[in-house]
Amino acid sequence: MNETLIKGQRIHNWQMANYWLFYYALFLFAFFNHKLFAQVQPMYFTYNRDLGEVFLIAVGLPKWLIAHPHWYVFLDIAVLVFPVLVMARFYWKDRFSIVLGVLFTGFLWSYFLLQSCLLHTSLQPYVPYVLLSCLFWFNSEANFKLVVRVARLVLIYVLASAAIWKIGRGAAFETSEMSNILLVQHANYLTGNCTEWICRLHFFLIEHTVLAQCLYVAAIVLELSFVVGFFTKKYDRLLLGLLLTFVFFDQLVMRIPYYAILVAWMTLWDDSEAVEE
Repeated sequence: MNETLIKGQRIHNWQMANYWLFYYALFLFAFFNHKLFAQVQPMYFTYNRDLGEVFLIAVGLPKWLIAHPHWYVFLDIAVLVFPVLVMARFYWKDRFSIVLGVLFTGFLWSYFLLQSCLLHTSLQPYVPYVLLSCLFWFNSEANFKLVVRVARLVLIYVLASAAIWKIGRGAAFETSEMSNILLVQHANYLTGNCTEWICRLHFFLIEHTVLAQCLYVAAIVLELSFVVGFFTKKYDRLLLGLLLTFVFFDQLVMRIPYYAILVAWMTLWDDSEAVEE
């Protein structure tokens, strides 16, 4: 095996290790935050205008699960055990099974869709997990690279399109937009005894609408910056820094745990292009 192939294999191993590290960290945090299916009761479902959710609701799966809650445990166990089967097959045969890989991707996407229906979570941070799970369909370097490239473009689209949507509906030009969002987002604890610094910060931003709106516009500019990624990979490391900044302030200001999307950081730090064919 020549040096180029060895380097390519190391990069692929690094990408897979990165994926599984984030994957199990995601569900570990979900366990500690009581966000696994088996930990949430009572359960009811909502429709979030997603075509995948329309399909699940049409076949009656959310309703069936609510009527048979013991299957929640099966879902949680399966999402943890399925990767073990995928990797066990790889180490046994020294190659991935496309059938097992496709089944894993389909199950994972269904799991996240059900989370959106039943646990009312946002799908966007979990899209990279589904896309990058396609790494375990293939055994060639070219296909590995293709999966990472597609995941990168989708990440860029998710962030850039969010900025374009905010601009298109006029939210960027409404001076009280951010203050109103904060008021709704934090209503559950702003009505209580606000003594913690984070609560006082939110109160301050709600009262100072211009400053809050400046933060909102800054977030739009940050998201819109990802458009450059459609044209060049030259600034990917800078975009990674912007992604980390966005996730940090989304948690601080909005209390939205968007950290799950960070599994896609490796698409912005992809060294596989340096490996010659």
